[in-house]
Amino acid sequence: MLETGATALAYSRRLWSRPELRAMRGALPKSAGAYAWFVSPESLPPSTPTRHCLNREGFILVYAGETGPTSDGLRRRVRAHHSRDAGHSNFRLALGTVLQEILDLRLSFESSSDFQNGGEDRLNSWIDLNARVAWFETRDKDAAVSVQDEVIRLHHPILNIRERNHPFASQLSDLVRGQMATLACPRSRVRWSL
Repeated sequence: MLETGATALAYSRRLWSRPELRAMRGALPKSAGAYAWFVSPESLPPSTPTRHCLNREGFILVYAGETGPTSDGLRRRVRAHHSRDAGHSNFRLALGTVLQEILDLRLSFESSSDFQNGGEDRLNSWIDLNARVAWFETRDKDAAVSVQDEVIRLHHPILNIRERNHPFASQLSDLVRGQMATLACPRSRVRWSL
């Protein structure tokens, strides 16, 4: 299943946009699974190394993740990446860092947990236009981790900053760590602002 799950996730699962998932509320399953984010390479800064990224339908694989079956599983996790904030999504934190200059974003500390600001909204709009997500359901969290790890090992997504599987991911990880250190606040309170 490992090879099949990683291959299916990277190559054959449907790529969904945020507006499509909002229109089809039941499309995202509540089960455990792995997911992969793809973005339009033309929408990234020219300095972003995209040449060796897996390309599907004009979108490149930039991030892989996993979730267990608890708390609505894939549905909850993918929605967090779609709509939450940098404090609750490594994908959003890494993506926003790459897009800082293009979208005029800055990482900031917000004291209100339900604070919506222009930066997160601007990133949401960018995701609507330029990002797609695919997923692969698994029987449990261990299987989801195995699929995610295989996708990362085979394709080296550039925004998986924790794994440091790509030279750019290592640079990005150092940049994010430096920004977080200057804020000196809990990660859950970090937001993109204008």
